[in-house]
Amino acid sequence: MAPEVLNSETYPSSDVWSAGVMCYQLLCGYLPFDDVQNKKSPSLSVVWKSILTEDLSFKGSAWKNVSHEAKDFVASLLNRDHAARPSAKQALSHSWLQNSFHQGKSITLDDTVVQRIQVCILLIYSPMPV
Repeated sequence: MAPEVLNSETYPSSDVWSAGVMCYQLLCGYLPFDDVQNKKSPSLSVVWKSILTEDLSFKGSAWKNVSHEAKDFVASLLNRDHAARPSAKQALSHSWLQNSFHQGKSITLDDTVVQRIQVCILLIYSPMPV
């Protein structure tokens, strides 16, 4: 949940936060905000406190080979200030999601990861039919 959702507020950028959580988890294999003391049975209040107060971390071996641009992308989506988060359309134009960024890199991200992230953001950007 986005921080503002915990305060009973929602904005279009609240869904962008959710995409940021998914991207973070796709890149490293764990959630950005969690009850680290109780991984198997997390306390919601601890997770919510983590969302509201803990700094986003890109430390650990999972982040060692992740580019600065990927971290920048995720960090922008997980900005606690909903007004400062990019819109879904703006997020799709981030340099890290562009094919030109990945061409010629010695350490490349699997194309399917980038495609899954793009699909997640497109789903957020596209209004659902009623």
